[in-house]
Amino acid sequence: MTRLEPFIIHGQEESLYGSSKEELERRPSSVAIVSDEEIAEGRGFNFEDAFQFTPGVYFQSKAGGGDGQFSIRGTNLVTNFNQWGVTLLVNGLPMNTADGFFTFEAIDLLSVARIEVYKGSNALRFGGSTIGGAVNFIMKNGAKAARFQVRGEAGSYGFYNSQLSSGNFTEPFYLFGKSAIADYYVSLTAGGQHGFRSNNQEANVRLATNVGMQLGSKHLIRLMVFNASTSSDLPGPHTRAQLESIPNQAGFLPDVAVSPAACQAAEPCQHAQFSEVHRVGLVYQFQITPEQSFTFAPFYQYWELDENLTQTFFEIHRDLGADFRLSLKHLFGEIPHQIVVGWTPRFGETESDVFANNFGNRGVILQDRFVRAVTWSGYWESQLDLTKRFTFIVGARLEYQTRDGGVGGYTGGVASSFRSASRKYRAVSPKLGFVYRTTPKSQLYGNVSRVYEPPINIQLIQAVNSNGIPPAEAFIDVDAQRGWQFELGHRGTTWNGDVMWDVTVFDLELRKELLVTELTTAGVGEFPTFRNANGTRHTGVEAGWQMIVGRGLLAGTGPSSPADQLTVRSSYTWSRYRFTDDVFKTSGGVRVIDAEDGKTIAGVPEHWLTGELRYDHPSGFWIAPNIQWAINGYFVDYVNIAQAPAFFVVNLKGGYQINQQWKVFFEGRNLTDQNYAGAVAAAGFNTAPSLQPRAFFPAWPISVFAGLEFVLP
Repeated sequence: MTRLEPFIIHGQEESLYGSSKEELERRPSSVAIVSDEEIAEGRGFNFEDAFQFTPGVYFQSKAGGGDGQFSIRGTNLVTNFNQWGVTLLVNGLPMNTADGFFTFEAIDLLSVARIEVYKGSNALRFGGSTIGGAVNFIMKNGAKAARFQVRGEAGSYGFYNSQLSSGNFTEPFYLFGKSAIADYYVSLTAGGQHGFRSNNQEANVRLATNVGMQLGSKHLIRLMVFNASTSSDLPGPHTRAQLESIPNQAGFLPDVAVSPAACQAAEPCQHAQFSEVHRVGLVYQFQITPEQSFTFAPFYQYWELDENLTQTFFEIHRDLGADFRLSLKHLFGEIPHQIVVGWTPRFGETESDVFANNFGNRGVILQDRFVRAVTWSGYWESQLDLTKRFTFIVGARLEYQTRDGGVGGYTGGVASSFRSASRKYRAVSPKLGFVYRTTPKSQLYGNVSRVYEPPINIQLIQAVNSNGIPPAEAFIDVDAQRGWQFELGHRGTTWNGDVMWDVTVFDLELRKELLVTELTTAGVGEFPTFRNANGTRHTGVEAGWQMIVGRGLLAGTGPSSPADQLTVRSSYTWSRYRFTDDVFKTSGGVRVIDAEDGKTIAGVPEHWLTGELRYDHPSGFWIAPNIQWAINGYFVDYVNIAQAPAFFVVNLKGGYQINQQWKVFFEGRNLTDQNYAGAVAAAGFNTAPSLQPRAFFPAWPISVFAGLEFVLP
């Protein structure tokens, strides 16, 4: 579970792009907070470092780097490279492209002040159109950052991660006849690894800048600029037998098995990904009255992606958008009423060329693609305090999206065909919820919400439909995912704050969930494609808690000496994700079943438990052993034959705050040297069970890391 320590940010700055503690307690759904302290006490390198104790959020790195398997409540379990299904935001501005695609590598975790995780339909707060929810990364600013900070980490398998940052604020000055104050924060990080597998190197450089100014009592503006450059070799997945016998080898990708245009082996074919992200965002808030504010937030993003896989893909994404938001508080009759109304238009263009992979070099061109995505999202939410203890929430999201694109085919490097296509997606998604304050420090909450998510560009542009027939136009026949979410939970703290908890039960009834499946095509081989399921059900329990179990154990036994402290925390997720209808496909000219009613949707453990026991000494020393436990094996295919093994991993973290400026920290992972699948590539495989699908990414063996940080306040 994410540590639930309170955070305090006052005034306009809070409502500009995040939520205050009081606002989060009014959410009718589970919300998790990850603090910068929690990130900085470990490696702070990838999402696994950040979300280990967040119930319902599952991230497992595929090769120890930034790319991995990321899911909230079992959505987007089929994302094998890069991601969709969750809205990523920085200071409230979406990082996703206009169609919903995103990359992890653009996020610099060490420049983050905190992370807000809005699960499921809670993404309505940001106009999110993703079923999994939204993750909002709040950047550090000059008012809350050190004037100078330098940090360095190193560890096993060539791992390194370093940061140089600075933040400060000015004395008040006058501008346009008004009192003003400005601040800045800038962070430069560089990290990488050699990895324990072949073809596993990674290097990245990120620059994050956050400059703000408050002018008088009504105007607040922030300019945020991000630049990220990442180079990652991509080892492929193993079979179960290879996972258990030769986990350090590079592996293969499982698709396009016999096509002469495919280059399967990860090492000689130099499977890799190169990514450049450049982003600028501006947030302006006008405080109309103390109870009313208007926010205007435009942004632009340029993303260049070059991937060597079984084929070579070169993509350029250009995205432009803005968020318009009006927030106000007033009396609705005699009932206190808070309302948020917003509109988020986004426009994106994706250009993509596909080449044969000539052992790491671009071979003959196979296709050129172009897709324009337009997204118009309107959202509204009202909170009515019917009594001092009961708040009723009603809202809706209006969605209108279009996809227009074309695919040009080449034969022997010469243009031979062109197909175009157009799609429109419309939806109104209502939401009803409540929060009942069972005590001044706890809340019972629940919601019923409709969810809707159109397919992204890469899901539309595929070679064949699930019936094995190539599409007559540029897009295959896939529909938007939609359904209803039901949720009930309870969260709070005891009066003395020693115990904190958040327990949620949810049920997500989906239609048209998007899946990855493999088809056998005569004369070509195995081809992956996307298809819709008929009905699926995602049911689960998320439970997180933290408790101080002792003080004064070894120190602080006297009346005036500070006491030590022993704290335990844990996060548990039960995931029961099932097909509620049979799913068929046509492979090799034969109609076969891809999944049966009642079978498990593959990709995550049914029972996922993390726990930590932490000891803090008043001298500044702390130590925290922790575990990660997939209690049973879990399936990687829809017919539920191939399984990833269960695992129990023991880790250890610790550190010492030497003085106000210096601190050291260390971390040991997989201390019992378990050989297990750190992540999987789930799909509807064609591979016979006796041959085993290539679906398993080995986790790192035993490894150690250490770091040093200097801060000048």
